[in-house]
Amino acid sequence: MGLWENNKEFQRFQDLIVSQRRTISVVAGKGAGMASVLAEIVRKVDRSLMIVVPDHQEAVDFVEDFKFFLAETGDEILGGDAGHDTPAVRGEASGQVILFPQWSVRAGEADQEQGGIFRAHLNASLHALATHVRPIAIIPASCLAVRCENRDTFLSHSKKIESGEDLDLRQFIKDLVDIGYRRVPRVESEGEYSFRGGILDLYIPLYSLPVRLEFFGDEIVSIREFDPLTQRSISRVKSCEIIHASKTKEESTGEPLLRELSSWLSPDTLAVWLEPDRIVECLNAEDPNLLGQSGSDVLPGSPAVFWDMVEDSSFPKTRRINLDIKEIVPFKGDYKSLV
Repeated sequence: MGLWENNKEFQRFQDLIVSQRRTISVVAGKGAGMASVLAEIVRKVDRSLMIVVPDHQEAVDFVEDFKFFLAETGDEILGGDAGHDTPAVRGEASGQVILFPQWSVRAGEADQEQGGIFRAHLNASLHALATHVRPIAIIPASCLAVRCENRDTFLSHSKKIESGEDLDLRQFIKDLVDIGYRRVPRVESEGEYSFRGGILDLYIPLYSLPVRLEFFGDEIVSIREFDPLTQRSISRVKSCEIIHASKTKEESTGEPLLRELSSWLSPDTLAVWLEPDRIVECLNAEDPNLLGQSGSDVLPGSPAVFWDMVEDSSFPKTRRINLDIKEIVPFKGDYKSLV
């Protein structure tokens, strides 16, 4: 039996999620209490979930608590297991729960390295969002102001390659450059590649480690993970997937992620907005034109859930939920502290 199984307000919340397409207001504490409620909702309602939080540290803390409660309910444990067929996926995008990055450097102040690291993490998160059947995305608000391609365009540049496959090597390298990879003497960071003597080193943002492709002519003889510090090969894999690499926020020509969410998320995705006023403030600081005068009215979801610690009397009582939970940060396994 779940932690909230006999809670009447939780049952109302669950029923509204199933029946409503309009925004639902939830008044409750955040942190671990919120994580326990939403983990229970995921167990009971077969939908994708997007949770937008005001800042990155809240996102990191929430992911830790949320994964704990998902494990408690018997659903998602702590991410994927790459095995020997493919390289190990980076932690933020390795399981059902996907942590998006925060854009913490103002436009015009970002250097190439900072922008590249951010874009690498973002592209890995977007790839995971597009490929999981029922993803759970945890997104810091500032990330929604970053420009990106829509889902179809993004995936059209992804390519799976396998050991033993023949490639037009010259064209392959040209394609890497076209999707943001940059040539360096020694591969150490995401989005870099080097080529020398039939060896192509490549740091694909999706993976924890870079890969080394050994060619004989245009044939891929082997694919290995390698340590970027020692440059020594670690383990052989059968295949890997090429995805978009590092591009700075200014170099992307797409729409802000907020406006592209409909292409990335399934129509029935449950969207939870933690402290909507703070989210609106953050988005306006990043891009004053993103929301215009509409404010939180344009925050999407089917339904959208506005989760706050202060009751909003503008919502009809029929769409207001009051969960008597405290804000517990950090959670230390004390279930009694949640209610």
